[in-house]
Parts: sequence; C-alpha cells; structure tokens
Amino acid sequence: MERMSADTTLDPGIRPYVEALRKHGVETIESCQGGPGHSRAGPYISFRGPPGEGLRVAGIAQNRGWPISRTIKEWAFFADDITAPVWVLEFRHPLPPATT
Repeated sequence: MERMSADTTLDPGIRPYVEALRKHGVETIESCQGGPGHSRAGPYISFRGPPGEGLRVAGIAQNRGWPISRTIKEWAFFADDITAPVWVLEFRHPLPPATT
C-alpha cells in the first residue's frame, strides 16, 4: 500500500487508474495494486467525497470498462478513535491495463 502524495510512487498496477480518476477531480487518498505482501489481497483506491461521490466514481470506472467489484464507504480506527468515512473502489484481481 502506498499513500498518495507528491513524493510517493504509486504501485505500477494501480497507477493508471489513480491518474485517470484524478483527471476527473477525484480526491484519491490511498491505493494498492493488491497481492502478496500488500495491505489487501485485491487492488483498491480510497477517495474522499460527498455522499454521491461513490456513485460518480463507480460510473467513471464502469464507462471505461474497469474490472470493479464494489464501491463501499469505510470507517477505520486510528489511535482508538474512529476516522472520517472514506469511499473505497475495489477491483477484481489481477488488474488489466487501464483504459483512461
């Protein structure tokens, strides 16, 4: 898993998907291409946004034929406190090259 900031490299398998979403104004915050040694078994992209953002991002993905499995809203715990919710776009594994 790799946090997204100007000084961080994205996993190569998820990079084109993240870059395409950013071009559509999606505020991505975390991603991973999935697999052994990664934070999750399958690839995903976490992003922020209002209630309708999950549907908007799912629509972007579907219109490009991306292999999405689901879009969920997730709350995590950090230092024994719940965090603000984030959207998560999960993909089927393995990821084919993205169509942008």
